[in-house]
Amino acid sequence: MDWGQAKNILLVAFLLLNIVLGYKVINDSDLTYLRAQISEEEREEVKQNLEKQNVVFDGDIPDNIFDSQHISVSNYELRVTEVAEAIVDGSFLIDGNDDNSGETRILSHDENMIITQGSSGKLSIRFKEAYLPDSQKQLTKDSEEASRELINNFLKKLNLTDEFSYHGKYRYSKEEITRIHDENENFEWLNDEEELVDMIYYQEFDDHLMYGGYAVITLSPNGIKGAEIYLLQKEGLKEENIEVIPATMALLRLGEYLPSYTEIQRITGITFGYYTEEYTAETWEAVPVWRIEFDTREVYYINAFTGEIEREGVY
Repeated sequence: MDWGQAKNILLVAFLLLNIVLGYKVINDSDLTYLRAQISEEEREEVKQNLEKQNVVFDGDIPDNIFDSQHISVSNYELRVTEVAEAIVDGSFLIDGNDDNSGETRILSHDENMIITQGSSGKLSIRFKEAYLPDSQKQLTKDSEEASRELINNFLKKLNLTDEFSYHGKYRYSKEEITRIHDENENFEWLNDEEELVDMIYYQEFDDHLMYGGYAVITLSPNGIKGAEIYLLQKEGLKEENIEVIPATMALLRLGEYLPSYTEIQRITGITFGYYTEEYTAETWEAVPVWRIEFDTREVYYINAFTGEIEREGVY
């Protein structure tokens, strides 16, 4: 290990210690769950430390520390045949069982739409010709308001409007569209000349986002081209309250994991919520996380109890 690397490790360790020792206990707070605050100086130190790796964050770092709990969850029962009946005009063919015991595929009689559902209940919907009801064809193209209205009406058909909170959107480059078209058979109906945008929605539990439950709706200028939907059912909270690590510590832990980049990488936000992978089980636990998002679409979920990385990827 060279001296430069050792110095960086010591600096991170010092900052972590500084954050822990810098907690200021607040008594008689109106926010009963608030236990501590991180100073502006400490937040700036964290930003400066990230900048040494060419990672820039111009936004605000949350400064509060609070207790949280694990959430017990299960897979939401969403029957694929009911989804098909809601959005298919005409008949459809079923391949598999409609009981989440294995993969089920539904193909519309006109072969314009295919729906697949795995054993966890995750839905994948694809349209050869974009889905756009006659009642909404007057909507202005490239309007986010119009796009969200189209999606809300689509989710309403599935009785899912109240399940999701809008998060943001991601516009695909032509290179990405071509790559997805070539590599993923679920996108075999995509035209690599189309403009595509993902509109991203997350479930919401107790005023916090559940990042493990989501709806990603893929739009073209002509309407909805596809959807990935995975829903969770909240079963309850664990009794034990545990203090979360501060957002500053989550950023430092991420810095330990990331390389030193040759080009500037920008963090666009850090938010608190819950996360879990998809499972085929009766119940399991979702963990509190800090979600850190980059402008490259890369997302890191940092366990808010342990500081470990739960997942990295997109969304």
